[in-house]
Amino acid sequence: MARLARYEAIPHVESEENKPRRRVPGWIMIAATVMSLGAVLAFDWRQGGSSSSSNASFWGLGGVNGPPAADEPSPNGGGSAGPGASSSPPRDPTDANACIETGSDRPVMQGADMVEYFSLSPGDAHVVGSANITSVYNNYTFRFSTHENRRKFEINQTRYLPQWGGFCSYGISTENWWTWEQIKVAGPDGNPDVWLILNGHIYFFMYKAPRYYFELLLANSSLPESPIERGDYKWANYTKGEPLTFLNTDCFWSDEDCGMNGNSCWTDDMVV
Repeated sequence: MARLARYEAIPHVESEENKPRRRVPGWIMIAATVMSLGAVLAFDWRQGGSSSSSNASFWGLGGVNGPPAADEPSPNGGGSAGPGASSSPPRDPTDANACIETGSDRPVMQGADMVEYFSLSPGDAHVVGSANITSVYNNYTFRFSTHENRRKFEINQTRYLPQWGGFCSYGISTENWWTWEQIKVAGPDGNPDVWLILNGHIYFFMYKAPRYYFELLLANSSLPESPIERGDYKWANYTKGEPLTFLNTDCFWSDEDCGMNGNSCWTDDMVV
């Protein structure tokens, strides 16, 4: 029997106008309008994270057929960061696994030193690893800023792996339109500079607003399950029970404050 949960709806971090055009029943349009006025809606999640596009029953937030246009890959660079963004080599649009390809030129999380995060203060930018100090895990290349950090990684590799592959944790746990096929080629983007360490694990986000919404869910003790429990379940489904096998090497976002369209930006009053 499929797992069932109810969540308090939180407005999606991108604007409604950027979602794919689709024919939807009138009652869904009414529900979206009510939500825009500040009403609190709820949605059922029946079977998140399989390879089927019909895997989820999603209420109140719209969007079951695909990710918003703002999360689609840009033709101007690796990932969907767009023109001028710091990124991996431009992704091949014909590559169905573009975001999770392995290779020394595509290090995990753009070459951020995964061990060094555990020495940073919240809000600090990532520390760039060296192409001359590397380690390989499941064919994925990790870079480190010091030999000592590489030594720590090789003692306990799984401790330093980005959760849910290093994709946006809010997107993985809460946005039910994603399918595995879409994740592999289009995100949801992670940002090496927007992160949280929770219970000894590191979670990445596209930018600060999704992180804020994720923290709101974490703080809501009335929910039947936390976004971490939900994301773990969905990511295990996406990866067919191999959650440590696939890592993000080419789906990154570079703006800490705003999404692609600049209309869903983080503001200083977003305090959990």
